[in-house]
Amino acid sequence: MRTFLMTLVIIAVVSVPAGAIEILSPGYTAETYVTYSDSVKSIPRHMAFDGSSNLYVAQYDSGTIWRITPGKVAGQFASGFTSPYSITWGGGSAFGNYLYVGDGRITKLALDGTSSLFASHDCVSSLAIDKKGNYGGYLYAGTGGADDFHKVDTAGHLSSFGSWPGLTDGGEPDGIAFDQGISYGGLMYVGSAYEQNNANKSGLFTMDTSGTPTRFSNNLV
Repeated sequence: MRTFLMTLVIIAVVSVPAGAIEILSPGYTAETYVTYSDSVKSIPRHMAFDGSSNLYVAQYDSGTIWRITPGKVAGQFASGFTSPYSITWGGGSAFGNYLYVGDGRITKLALDGTSSLFASHDCVSSLAIDKKGNYGGYLYAGTGGADDFHKVDTAGHLSSFGSWPGLTDGGEPDGIAFDQGISYGGLMYVGSAYEQNNANKSGLFTMDTSGTPTRFSNNLV
């Protein structure tokens, strides 16, 4: 039996117009990392670090990206997004030192705050880059319209990766992550959330290189 230890980073949504980031250690000790004010009550949806340890937070409702420096100074970094659902850093891969934002489409965001359309597809939500190359080194996108997955090359061209979970009401693929080490098999992990009547498609899954899912944990449904 293997024992898995992990640090879980949680973005806390509070009842006042502010966001907070908390870290849960393996001993379940909570610590507030930084608190910052947002002019609009917003939902901090997803986070990513750049190569200089700046932390970027996608603020879903206000359509903004916030940056938190290693010195814990927070400020608005970019705006004008519709609903930034996810964000990932391209550094260390062929996608370069850019941030990629899932905003119903895929937006490429430079470190000077300028943005451009990188790839267009309906209802892009979750994003992650395969930096180890086990899955071809592509950027992977989960979509909430057709409820499927696409891989994206460095030129922004999309191709289908898998049709799972398929057209299913009441949810979508909510998150993608790649194991960059060896503890979790170097696999692609997908979190999906569906209503109780589609619980067989809800939870945490691994995806093999052909896009076939396998449930990873029966405790997360």
